[in-house]
Amino acid sequence: MSSLMELYENLKNNELFMTVIGFSGAGILTFWVKDVPKLLYQYIKKMLTIELVITNNNMVYYDFLKWISVRYPNKNFRNLRLANGRWGEDNEATTSIGYGTHYIFFNRRLFKINIQKDDADQTIQVKENVSISTFGIRKSIFDPLIHEIVNVKNDKSKKISIHKFTDHWTHPVEQNKRNIESVFIEKEKKDRIINSLNKFIQSEEWYIKNGIPYQFGILLYGPPGTGKTSLIKAISSYLDFPIYYLPSSKLYEIGNSIVSLPEKCLLVIEDIDSNPVTHSRGENDSLDLEIVQPHNYVTDDKPVVKPVKKTENNVSKYMRTTFSLDTGISDLLNSLDGMFSIHGRILIATTNHIEKLDEALIRPGRIDLRIHVGYVNHEILKDFLNNFFPNNKVVETDEFKNVEIRDRLTVSMLQEKVLEGKNEYEIMEFIKK
Repeated sequence: MSSLMELYENLKNNELFMTVIGFSGAGILTFWVKDVPKLLYQYIKKMLTIELVITNNNMVYYDFLKWISVRYPNKNFRNLRLANGRWGEDNEATTSIGYGTHYIFFNRRLFKINIQKDDADQTIQVKENVSISTFGIRKSIFDPLIHEIVNVKNDKSKKISIHKFTDHWTHPVEQNKRNIESVFIEKEKKDRIINSLNKFIQSEEWYIKNGIPYQFGILLYGPPGTGKTSLIKAISSYLDFPIYYLPSSKLYEIGNSIVSLPEKCLLVIEDIDSNPVTHSRGENDSLDLEIVQPHNYVTDDKPVVKPVKKTENNVSKYMRTTFSLDTGISDLLNSLDGMFSIHGRILIATTNHIEKLDEALIRPGRIDLRIHVGYVNHEILKDFLNNFFPNNKVVETDEFKNVEIRDRLTVSMLQEKVLEGKNEYEIMEFIKK
């Protein structure tokens, strides 16, 4: 112990030693206190501010960009961007703020906005997020801001959104809503549709109480050009439900598509009979269903679904996955009403050949309402003429009441004549046998 004390007494008088000790102490002190301002800032920020984060895998992110451009058109943001919707699939380009930090005043409150992207991300779509922060601790501070962002789209309440399934649900294309009165089918059929939809919407609690999946199915059948697609848009408009369009060639992916559907939407499969998997199982026992997928998924080649003879063994440039029609229809049915049933989903399928469809596919419980959308008759013709020529007198004449309408006359053919500028008298001549 005495030797240590003696060593200390000798060293403390050594200027070099004391200098080293001094610098070391200062370095250690600096190391420990250098993060104090940062930690203090983070603590104050946590205690006194609130933050809202929006990522670009949500459509509200793009609504936010548009809201900024509409709400602050004259603000001199230094970093800008040009965007037109999620992954560039919207029709309208928007100039808005770019990456970095920006400040805005909203409702007499200062907001800090920071937009950044994940540079380390390796996916095709760039991942971005925006953080919005302000002084305060109540989440209700953001309510007016959120309300404006969500409702930024012009006449949003007058639009329907249509998604399409590729290998995922695409960003929606927006179209104007359509009143069911502008769809030219018989009044009795319109009433059946509206009454059935109203009953379904009003019975949600009953479905839940009785443990029945809250789903509904509609089959629209009839020849091409009679208004089935227009009727789908009218149903979407009436319910204010988005449309999720699944091409019939993608029925082999229906399981993947359904699990990512939102609640209360329309799942639309047009021309469902064009896929052999939906056909009556007795008529194609000698066929398999072949999904032909290009080797190169980057090309524009589309998957093709077609029936092939079971004995066929040809070689092609395509990669093939084959399964039997019986297995295909089973997978389809299980996907429609299986474990992953979506609450409030309304299935609307269309077909030009109802006789081809497997009975199990269109039985009650899967299809609750069948509507035949047929050729033009006197009732449809009268509604059509009154709609496009409100003051016409043709529909009151004996000639109209007794006219023999030509065979296979569709509403699309009548609309074509209106677009050509034909008047009601010329249309009357056109529709005669």
